[in-house]
Amino acid sequence: MKKSLLISILFTATILCVGCGNKQKNTATESANNITEKAVVTEGVSSEDIEITPTKEAAVTEKATKDKTKDETKDETKDETQEAIEEAENSAEDAPDYTVNMVEYKNTEFMKISYPQIEGWSDTEMQDKWNAVFEKEAKKNSEGWGDKDVVEISYEVKTSDLFMLSIVCNSYISTEGSAHPSSSLSSCNIYMKTGEKVGLSATADLNTVADRLLNTKFYSIKTKGIKMKEIIKAQNIDASEEAMVSLLEQFDNGSEGESAMGYSYWENGFLNLVFQVNHAMGDYVIVTIQE
Repeated sequence: MKKSLLISILFTATILCVGCGNKQKNTATESANNITEKAVVTEGVSSEDIEITPTKEAAVTEKATKDKTKDETKDETKDETQEAIEEAENSAEDAPDYTVNMVEYKNTEFMKISYPQIEGWSDTEMQDKWNAVFEKEAKKNSEGWGDKDVVEISYEVKTSDLFMLSIVCNSYISTEGSAHPSSSLSSCNIYMKTGEKVGLSATADLNTVADRLLNTKFYSIKTKGIKMKEIIKAQNIDASEEAMVSLLEQFDNGSEGESAMGYSYWENGFLNLVFQVNHAMGDYVIVTIQE
């Protein structure tokens, strides 16, 4: 946080001589650079009509006050600078010991597939395991399509820190002869301390999430024009906390070859839920839970 401090101190002292009675004689030795103005209080003129120039003592007091303010501002700036340094150091300590790079698997006229690969992870055993999983998934996604079927699959890292690696997979499929293309968004959340995949039930309190969705406005829907009641209806559940919790328990828990009822991922510290909906609603809807 940067601040600019411009302090200008103007010191002016003018002596006023106020007298009643005889006029004083001007001396011939007064020079143009040292003129003392005389103010004469006459009958009918109140003291309020006289402009009072600050005395030397007042000017000194004013300067001392400004100097004090200057010192306090310097101390404040110093404190904020130190806080910024400490924050940067903490951020460096929390920085992940790995990176995630995207590898191109297929890039043809009708098929574009890429997948993530983790590098530099201190847990090399889990790194090799997950890299093999991602590569195998890419290979599987490239098989079984028609010559003119359009398949586009890509990944995006949403969170990457010492504790959580949260990745989403964007899919776009358009098969020859189908009524319309379809899109999907799935996710994979890895707890980096153990290397295990974790679902929504392990990363959030489901009752709290359900309450946010049903009874508050502490959420935002990324698809414009879609209401929460429409999302609930698309899940074929009633608008009760019990039914919502039951649905959320099935997020991120798809079995082999099958999709989960929904997915979750973390981005900028916020939980995002991916609800499956019909094509008219966009195939899926992302809801961000706000604190």
